[in-house]
Amino acid sequence: FFSSQWAADAHRVYHCGVPQKRIDRSSFVHLVELDEFNDYAKDRHAVYVSTGTVAKVRLDPATVEVLHPYWAKDKDGVYSLLNRARLKVDSATFV
Repeated sequence: FFSSQWAADAHRVYHCGVPQKRIDRSSFVHLVELDEFNDYAKDRHAVYVSTGTVAKVRLDPATVEVLHPYWAKDKDGVYSLLNRARLKVDSATFV
């Protein structure tokens, strides 16, 4: 188990006990469980949220960093996960 919502075996990733066929097991990484409603994971294709779906904000899985339940950044910028918007801030210095 990675968290209360994500688990994996040698062949599959599971979200809440259900196999996730679209998630690539070989590149799957659990990022962080901030609380029961904010649990993030990724594979080489996408970033996934607590519901097991792809994050509404297009985040680069190779460089994503979840900062807070409502904030994330990647090589392209800083994003509000709540508003699904890219912020006009300096991502290199945003903490």
